[in-house]
Amino acid sequence: MTIVGDLAQTGAPAGASSWDLMLRPHVADRGRLAQLTVNYRTPAEIMAATEDLLAVHHPGLRPPTSVRSAGETPWRMRAPVTEVAEVPHAGGRLAVIAPQEHLDALAETLPWPHRRI
Repeated sequence: MTIVGDLAQTGAPAGASSWDLMLRPHVADRGRLAQLTVNYRTPAEIMAATEDLLAVHHPGLRPPTSVRSAGETPWRMRAPVTEVAEVPHAGGRLAVIAPQEHLDALAETLPWPHRRI
């Protein structure tokens, strides 16, 4: 059996923090952990923009090599909740990262289709 996942992507407080803790009760010592070295999902520009975060939060991990490029450098800016709807996004995708207490106000403010993750 192969299980693939990124523990750093959990958003739940009760989310898994260790593959060993999650799987040992089921597979004892028969499991093997291997780090993926090729990234088919995330463009190289995004991986490059997040290298510093990976180094701080997971100092022992090396980022996988992306096989594709988006051809566009990501950017970021700070904006008050009331002004997020005015952030220029040229019809592309826009990620808004905000504290939990601002989510309802943001959902009401954003004019384009949005979803919470």
